[in-house]
Amino acid sequence: MPFLQGQDLIGHLDGSSLCPQAPTVSSTSSSLALTTLDYNLTSLLISSLSDEAFSLIIGLTLSKQIWDALEAAYASISNTRILFLYISLQELKHKADESINSFLQRVKAIVDELATANRPLLSVNFNIYIFRALCEVQDSHTASAEPPSFL
Repeated sequence: MPFLQGQDLIGHLDGSSLCPQAPTVSSTSSSLALTTLDYNLTSLLISSLSDEAFSLIIGLTLSKQIWDALEAAYASISNTRILFLYISLQELKHKADESINSFLQRVKAIVDELATANRPLLSVNFNIYIFRALCEVQDSHTASAEPPSFL
């Protein structure tokens, strides 16, 4: 996205700028320039797709069509997915071999996905999930530790 925005190309994908149609024999030089731009955008989009995502755009030829298909597939999030994300937060555990930084990044990815789905998590609740997961780890270490010997 930043590249497309920086090159002032995002408008061709989201429809806010003029989008080319399929080239014709009587095309003008400005429409040919738009067509060339669209070919470049299409190429850029296709080259950045995974195999899974590529299967969503087979048969599409214009960059706007490809963008719309990808947006429809990835921008909407189902209620099932939202429920899964909330359950993931409820069952959150800090893995013994995981750094705190990795743990926080994992939690942030869940919270970011919820925010993308228009279900932002308050920072207070974010902290509660983190502290609860970290306290469970601390409790399990404390319970398994042997008491100190003074003999």
